[in-house]
Amino acid sequence: MQPPRALWVPFPLGRPLGKADDAPFQQSVIQAALNLLHRQTGPVLEDYPHDAPAIDNETPATCPVSFATKTSEPASWKTRLSREIGELAPWYELGRRRRGGRSLVGIADASPQQNIQLLGEQLDNQALPTDFVWLKRAVEDIKAYYFEAMTAQPGDYDRETIHKQFWRDTQFGAAVLSLYRQLQNSDDDRQKMIARILAPREAIGAATGPLKEKKNMMDIQPLTETFAADICGIDVGLISDQDFDQLYDAWLQYGVLRLRDQRIEEDSLQAFSAKFGPLEEAPFGRMSERDKAKIKNRYVTQLSNILVDGKPIGGLGNAEATWHSDMTYVDTPPPASILLGIEIPESGGDTCFADQCAAYDALPQPLRTRITDLTIKHNAAHTSIGTLRPGYEAFGDPREAPGAVHPIVRLHDETGRPALYLGRREWAYVPGLSLDDSEALLNELWEYAVLPGQVWRQTWQPFDLIIWDNRRVLHRRDDFDPQSRRLMKRCQVLSKTPED
Repeated sequence: MQPPRALWVPFPLGRPLGKADDAPFQQSVIQAALNLLHRQTGPVLEDYPHDAPAIDNETPATCPVSFATKTSEPASWKTRLSREIGELAPWYELGRRRRGGRSLVGIADASPQQNIQLLGEQLDNQALPTDFVWLKRAVEDIKAYYFEAMTAQPGDYDRETIHKQFWRDTQFGAAVLSLYRQLQNSDDDRQKMIARILAPREAIGAATGPLKEKKNMMDIQPLTETFAADICGIDVGLISDQDFDQLYDAWLQYGVLRLRDQRIEEDSLQAFSAKFGPLEEAPFGRMSERDKAKIKNRYVTQLSNILVDGKPIGGLGNAEATWHSDMTYVDTPPPASILLGIEIPESGGDTCFADQCAAYDALPQPLRTRITDLTIKHNAAHTSIGTLRPGYEAFGDPREAPGAVHPIVRLHDETGRPALYLGRREWAYVPGLSLDDSEALLNELWEYAVLPGQVWRQTWQPFDLIIWDNRRVLHRRDDFDPQSRRLMKRCQVLSKTPED
């Protein structure tokens, strides 16, 4: 009985018999296979001496890898990186065979697949690698794997275009840039040096610049007629001072900004948020200063319904949050809030914003005149989901509610535009009026505060970043299924100077 035998024929992926209707080549391959099978002795596997003829505009059956961002992208770095390198594996093997088995991959001890999983685990755990020799070799090995795989895909791309696509569009490019930011923000000079090795200056330019050769411009796309805008073409972890100044001006103009696909870690979120002003410390309860000092990013607050060991890892849970502006119950509320979506439920949990400059403009003149010198006392005892804060006792009359007092009409500190400043409807009170008159006035004002034409809804995708101006807008959150997972990270910016 003869052993099974096989003929190895190099061919373009998806084209095992070369060009269509190329009978001479196909017949020669078949004849070579038959000759191999009829031999009494010889190798089980034999190489065919010729490659399949080249095919113009090669269109293999296996589709090229798309690096487009997926709306349901899982939050785990390990999952995304493992999936991406797996999708590139056939192309890497094709390129290696075209080069006769030659490859630049192999300077690291472990395989690119093993190293990329380990790197993903460290990013998920927010742990900086300590073995910099391993890190450098692993990153260079994986980069070589990616470049060889991307070069093998169909299309006439020069090296510069592939270089830009790697840094701008791949998960691994984003992972290296994330490591770069963490190392660059370190006080350790050695870590800063490693950061520059991992992502040299031209890599940063490729990541933030356009794929085609054109001037790098921030793209601002209004989302409604009066407020809210999408900002495209910016990575907040690598933003320049000039771009931030333009972003800040857009924030003042539109009140709410959305930046999609901002794959940044907590330290980069904290560093970016601090550009708006001093940050409010996350709520740590009765934690000692000594223990607080051990927390790396103490100005990043977790908002989540996720339980670990039966305890929530963040605040607000899954309940609906009613219309409000952040922390109006204190004397100097935060002007800016920055919220990053990490894990997003399939449905629910949308955040809505209402333009209070437009609300003021919609008021009838008699009502504007009536509220000119009136104020509101903002309830400090309850959260935006209606629960009583620790340390406060329940009460039944809004006049008994503790909290700061602010004018109903607020002139924006920086733009000078007037806006309604209502805070939260529940337990609010207008000092100087009877309770009935206060309730009636507040109800009338709230009819204008959230008119349909001045409300914008944010349906979250993973790594959406929203920046809003609490002096200009109200916001609320829909509830969502308690069995689903939602994780957001927030920074709040304190006033640079106390209000007058």
